[in-house]
Amino acid sequence: MKSYLVIAFDGNCRDALALYQRAFNVTLVELVHYKDMKLASGAEMPYKNMLETCSKDKISSAVLKFGNMTVQLTDFPEVFVNQPTERISICINDTEENIRRAYSVLGERGMIAVPLQKNMFSDSHAMIMDEFGVLWVFNRIDSVKF
Repeated sequence: MKSYLVIAFDGNCRDALALYQRAFNVTLVELVHYKDMKLASGAEMPYKNMLETCSKDKISSAVLKFGNMTVQLTDFPEVFVNQPTERISICINDTEENIRRAYSVLGERGMIAVPLQKNMFSDSHAMIMDEFGVLWVFNRIDSVKF
């Protein structure tokens, strides 16, 4: 079994993608806009209607590699906008240098929940909720206590 994380956005996936590319050493594996998608012959409802009503300039799939973790970013189709969803947090265990870069970039417009500091979990630990509502948890990889 292979699994990966999907983070859905309300029309601002392009902005989130740019932020995460600045903050992290990620590889963009795939970028597909709704305008580039084709309906399969005989597509079932409501998928056909959903795809036809999507803003064509929005991102259907942006797949990023965070080291060995795959994360897909997507703009929610309009039919899902304002539907309640549970928020997630993403834990990144990395080098001090990479943590400081991500902390700095995400902190520009995000909310710092826990400032970068030493604690019982790691010699460098921080938590930031970015401007899109995603909570990022950072630990220095060579000092993680769990």
